[in-house]
Amino acid sequence: MGELADHHGIAIHRVSVWRFSRSLGLTHEKGLQALEQKRPEIRQAISASRDANRSRAAR
Repeated sequence: MGELADHHGIAIHRVSVWRFSRSLGLTHEKGLQALEQKRPEIRQAISASRDANRSRAAR
């Protein structure tokens, strides 16, 4: 946004850009790590790990 002001003399707030993007149906994409965690085999491994940790903590 600073680039718009510097090169074109346009001042714009980041919220304005966010609202415009959202009106077009564009969203902020999650990072690769977050996307990986949605994979079924990864979710199963995470769940198994949490269950194992809970059972260890209960001892």
